[in-house]
Amino acid sequence: MLIATANLTSHLSKRGQYFGQMLKYFNRIVFACDIGLGCYIPRSCKFFHAGLGCVFHENAKVGERCFIYPGVVLGASGRKGEGHLAPIIGDDVVLCAGAKILGNVHVGNGSIVAANAVVINDVPEYVLVAGVPASIRKHLENEIREKP
Repeated sequence: MLIATANLTSHLSKRGQYFGQMLKYFNRIVFACDIGLGCYIPRSCKFFHAGLGCVFHENAKVGERCFIYPGVVLGASGRKGEGHLAPIIGDDVVLCAGAKILGNVHVGNGSIVAANAVVINDVPEYVLVAGVPASIRKHLENEIREKP
């Protein structure tokens, strides 16, 4: 079970911030993942295989009911003068193993990012993206509407 360290240090005392850092390093050692302390991850998200190898920038935001597989990277753009612009993931998104979402990118609700895809542009709602760089491979709106 991955220990949530998100949003832990924003309003805490020095002792609380120290505790947050200790949880971060515990996650890094035990689960081999690095999730920034300011990263927003709701409780409804599911990490498969304990989030092994996941790296999330501290400014990244993940929506409700997302499925996150091992090796997912949510990284910032890192351009000087712009600050760190990190990805925003919508609700009900599936991030498959090894997916990389880099920079100021928004992934729309209900989308799927395929394994080892590199997303550098915004992803609309209800699509499957794959490849390097990621491009739309399939529209999922019709499939969702057909289910009872």
